[in-house]
Amino acid sequence: MAGLLTTVLVYAVITAAVWIARKKTINNQWLFKRAVWIMLAANTLAAGLFLLNITGEKVSSIAREKRGESKITERLRLEVAGVMKDRPVDIEISGQAYTKEEEEQYVRDCKKKLTDAVTGKDQSADHVTCDLKLPEKLPDNPTRIQWRQDDYSIVAPDGKININEVQKEGSPVLLTASLSCGATTDELEIPVTVYPKELSSVTGYMEEIERLLHQADLDDPASKSVALPEEVDGKKIIWKKESGNEGFLLIILGAVAAGFMYAQQKEKIRQLQKKREREMAEDHPKILNLFSMLLRAGLTPGHIWKLIVEDYERQKKESGARPAFEAMAAALRKMTTGMSQEEVYLDFGHACGDMRYEKFGQLLARNLRRGSSGLADQLAGEARAAFQEQKLTARRRGEEAQTKLLLPMLMLLLIVLVVVMVPAFLSMQM
Repeated sequence: MAGLLTTVLVYAVITAAVWIARKKTINNQWLFKRAVWIMLAANTLAAGLFLLNITGEKVSSIAREKRGESKITERLRLEVAGVMKDRPVDIEISGQAYTKEEEEQYVRDCKKKLTDAVTGKDQSADHVTCDLKLPEKLPDNPTRIQWRQDDYSIVAPDGKININEVQKEGSPVLLTASLSCGATTDELEIPVTVYPKELSSVTGYMEEIERLLHQADLDDPASKSVALPEEVDGKKIIWKKESGNEGFLLIILGAVAAGFMYAQQKEKIRQLQKKREREMAEDHPKILNLFSMLLRAGLTPGHIWKLIVEDYERQKKESGARPAFEAMAAALRKMTTGMSQEEVYLDFGHACGDMRYEKFGQLLARNLRRGSSGLADQLAGEARAAFQEQKLTARRRGEEAQTKLLLPMLMLLLIVLVVVMVPAFLSMQM
């Protein structure tokens, strides 16, 4: 009934949507119409199914499961004229039974294959050395099998052989299988002769050692330790502890440590390079301003270079080494050895490895050839541009720092929310 009400509601929604669409202009009218037709078709089919379920299909029989299958449960709705109406009933129907001829054939087939299934293909019933298999059913055969034997001290109910009770000349055991398939029953006797296990193979020795270990464990269950067997079939046994994986662990740890050290050194070099670039960027406008100021005072570039280096050497112990000034000191030493100033200035720019310093060196070298007129103004302009670049760099670093702090702030906010909300939620629960 609920299904029919749902379909009626869907019809009403579709009708309302179509009525609204007529009043307003909708993009992709063809797509809207197709969607409406699909909804109408699906809703009509659903309404038909709901009506069919309400009226119910009349049945006069229930099909059994295939032969040998278990029982099935079918739910039907029962109606008795004048007594009850639409009452759910669970009916249990058993599977289709076998005919008498089929049952007898299954039992005969089972008797033919059972001996080989018990002893296995690798041994015969006259000479059994391995555990027996006592199946309750054979593959593709519904016959049920129950076992009993005349000597449980030699062959256990699960088919395992007790080696301690087996004689060297062989111990006979009579196995009896009770077969039943439907109403048909029969019995099959399987005489077997059990011999001690042959230790000619690795499997035989392992089974015997396992038996000795089991026996040693059962001899004194209250003891603090279990003595391991020292001989098997007259052969000496040597027990050793299994080598651990400590060596492999050390190799892995060594590789991880080496990788970590390499990454750490690489990161250290990167940080040093980054620090060098930052210090050179900071010192660039200072050097340009000094050159511009001292050029206006009438000093020559070579004299200015020497004064800057001497001032740096005096303050080096307090302020520390700076890469740009160290490169200037190295260039000054080249001047004192007789190298021309033009070559020194060009080599200085290459040694710094920075385009700004290369440009600075090229300006100095070019003005040596053309004269120093206008050099002070050029250097002052370069210094102003460098200062502007430093401002932009500082602003960018500040924005990066704010971005990096955003995640910790969000985590702190989440922690605060948890601290506030959890007690409130618990108090509401109580």
